[in-house]
Formats: sequence, structure tokens, C-alpha cells
Amino acid sequence: MNTKNIIKQLIDLYHEQRFAHAYLFETNDVDECYNDILFLIKNINCKDEYNDKCSKCNLCNLINNNSLPSLITIEPDPLSIKKEAIEYIKEVFSNKPLYTDNNIYIIKYPEKMNATAFNKLLKFLEEPENGVLAFLITENKDKIASTVVSRCELIKMLYINNKTHNDNLEKIAKDYLKSIQKSVSEGLKFNIMVITREYPEKADIIELLKILLDIFKKNRDFEKANIVVKYLKELDFNVNCSLLLDSFVIEMGNLHEK
Repeated sequence: MNTKNIIKQLIDLYHEQRFAHAYLFETNDVDECYNDILFLIKNINCKDEYNDKCSKCNLCNLINNNSLPSLITIEPDPLSIKKEAIEYIKEVFSNKPLYTDNNIYIIKYPEKMNATAFNKLLKFLEEPENGVLAFLITENKDKIASTVVSRCELIKMLYINNKTHNDNLEKIAKDYLKSIQKSVSEGLKFNIMVITREYPEKADIIELLKILLDIFKKNRDFEKANIVVKYLKELDFNVNCSLLLDSFVIEMGNLHEK
């Protein structure tokens, strides 16, 4: 499953109050997975509907600057994670969070904990406190003791490199254009079945439209290119992407039928 869809599902689970107290992410890119977890944390703690360009509160800035008191990130220093790191988490989390609903900790490479740190973490996981969320990120869960793994919800997050991602988007853009040229109803169906399911993020939709823009420019189809430019400008604002894409398909389809 697309990593963005996995994060979206986790967001939904949180709002449905079906969120686990601890998650173990097995991934091929720890840093990328860490960034996705930060996005998840921003989203579930946003007091309004999350928007990456919103300036109503300071939550995202605090997270980006690693200065949110209720969020602690632990990683090897430099080769291992010692007991003091786990003790620090418990000490800080003895206080209620100020800016978020939960106290949250993230551990990168938990397999690098020494024995004492491991035992302290295990006790923390065995007796989870209310209002504490844990995210562990590893490249190989088999290197982590089964007693830890069994106390976490396991999630696999596999990332593709940018070239593969861009190649996929280019193919999707060409298929999208074919569906619109076939009929408006086919284009609308493509929105639901492909784009909003596989590429729900605004950044991907922007890239998709840019690919279409390049196609129209190369074909010197400036009327369609101008339509794409109009929708790219609308994406600068906080818009409903699904409704915007439906409107885009209808306008492009009507133009194609002339």
C-alpha cells in the first residue's frame, strides 16, 4: 500500500479512537519514515483541519524545530541507546502535555538499545500510561526482541526512489489524460479509483498537473495549458483537492468535446 495511504489510515484510526499506544515501523528509509510520522503527529494534534500552510497555531513550528515539549525523539548516540534516554522519556512525561493531546516519543533504531535500556522500554510498553504514544522505527524488526515487537502494532513502510515515483506519476498523468479524452465520466471515475486513492497528497496532484502542463505545451495546445495553470494557482490555497480535480475533469472534458 502507498505510504501516504498508510498514514491517512492511521489518522483515521486516531479520530475513530482506535489508535494503538505503540507502533513499530519497519522501513527501508528511516529518515523518510520519521518525516511521515511527524506529519501524522501534526495532523492528529491539529485543533482545526490540518493544513501545512496554516499559521493559526505554532504546533508545526515547534515540531519542525524539535522544541515541542511533549515530543521526544531518541536515536543512537552514537552507536547505542542507553538507559538514560528511556529514563528521560519517563521523567518528562510525568507532566501533562501542554500543546498536544498526548505525550509522544519516537525511537529510531530501537535494536541499538543496550540491555538496560531495553528492559526499561519493555516495562514502559508492558504498562502503558494513558496519554502516551510510542513510535519505533527500524530497518529490520528481526533484530528487535520479540517481547518488544509483540507489544507494538507492526507497520511496513516501503519507499520508492524519486525517479521511480516520477516515472509512475508520468504514466498516471498520461492515463489520466486518455480517460478525460474518452469521456467526462471516465475522467471522474479515474479521480476516484486512481488519483485520490494512490496520490491523495496535494504535492503529488501538483506534480501530476505540471506533467500535463508540459504535455500541452509540447503539443502547443495552449488553451488546455491555460486551464492547467488556472488549477495549479488554485492549489496554492487551502482547497478540497477532490472537488478541484472533478472540476478540472469537467472543464477539460467539455473543451475536448467542442
